[in-house]
Amino acid sequence: MPTRFVPAAFAGLLSLAAFPAFAEFQTLEGTVGYRERIALPPAVLVNVQLVDISRADVPAIELGSVTVRPQGQVPITYQLTYDDAMVTDGLSFAVQATITLGDTTLFRTTSVYPALTNDAPEKVDVMVEKMPAPQAMSLSGTAWVGLSMPGIELISDRLPEITFGPDRQVSGTSGCNRFSGGYDRDGQSLTFLPLASTRMACAGPIDEQEGAVFKALGQVATYAVEDRELILKSASGDELMRFQTMY
Repeated sequence: MPTRFVPAAFAGLLSLAAFPAFAEFQTLEGTVGYRERIALPPAVLVNVQLVDISRADVPAIELGSVTVRPQGQVPITYQLTYDDAMVTDGLSFAVQATITLGDTTLFRTTSVYPALTNDAPEKVDVMVEKMPAPQAMSLSGTAWVGLSMPGIELISDRLPEITFGPDRQVSGTSGCNRFSGGYDRDGQSLTFLPLASTRMACAGPIDEQEGAVFKALGQVATYAVEDRELILKSASGDELMRFQTMY
């Protein structure tokens, strides 16, 4: 059989037809927030996904995702890229989000937040819901983050932190300087032994916060753990400081 030759130009067209068009990436933006008036600890991660939810009988198909470490508190802005070729009329898409600390999911979306099609907004703002605590909190072995102090407004990006070790050692930060030392506990009674701290200069409101933190720690006589909150009290029962944990 005689050999048939395909013109080079036509061969080029065949070659192009054999491969899909190059992906065209687009950007989706929005925010992640929650309703609770609690602060995020510094080590949390926020993961946002854009998914195809057109079929209820199969797992959602991911078009794009991004993971960010917040530089402040909610709302947290996000920006993710996705392949526009995967978006067609008649399909349904949504944004899902989680906030995690280590292996623990602290918050996640429980509602559907439409995106891209079906008159969805160009900017997709989502609200995540707080997940139940995995177990009861205890004083030691938990990282506690400052929530409130009577008479002083804590600085949101310089929150006090404190961790009690099982060996009766305590460490933390006032929001400026770090401290460490020992503590005594008997039932709900709690007292701090002399604390050592670094000597970094603190100015303005952060200096006021540090002074209040160390003064409060010196007055602690009892404590209580309620849900995810640690309450430090004076001998007269007055609340001195309130901490929270996101574990």
